[in-house]
Amino acid sequence: MQTNEGNVQFSKLPDLLEGLQVKPRLKRWVLGGVCSMTLHICRKIETEEKCFLSFRGNRGGHFFTKDKSCYGEQLQATLNTDRTLMELLCGLDLEELTLQIESGHIILTMTPFGGGLVYLALPPLRYPVAFPADQIETMVNSMERLNAKICV
Repeated sequence: MQTNEGNVQFSKLPDLLEGLQVKPRLKRWVLGGVCSMTLHICRKIETEEKCFLSFRGNRGGHFFTKDKSCYGEQLQATLNTDRTLMELLCGLDLEELTLQIESGHIILTMTPFGGGLVYLALPPLRYPVAFPADQIETMVNSMERLNAKICV
């Protein structure tokens, strides 16, 4: 189902997931910008702690957090020691990958390069950026692996 804001919400999700949305993300520059797709996956977890983890793909990939919550540090260590997960994530062209833990929920936000639109004001130009077909299986596998590593 598509909302008035342009978000796409999915129904009939697996039991562990509460929500799956694809949202447009607009970045504007002086003479143009980029509209990209962002995946938001939400599920319940059994913690009331707050934490924010972010993934960086340089030097073999790692998650980092500035929050000193017990669950956040434990999750960070679990994710960073999974070499298969790191290889999958480093194989993706990602603009952003974050995990936000708050109020008994975890929200995974993934913004891949591709699957969007680049535009210029002068000369007027719109260029669709296709999502690379070879990245689809890697993205699905990495999301499944991330979901398995997040403790319920």
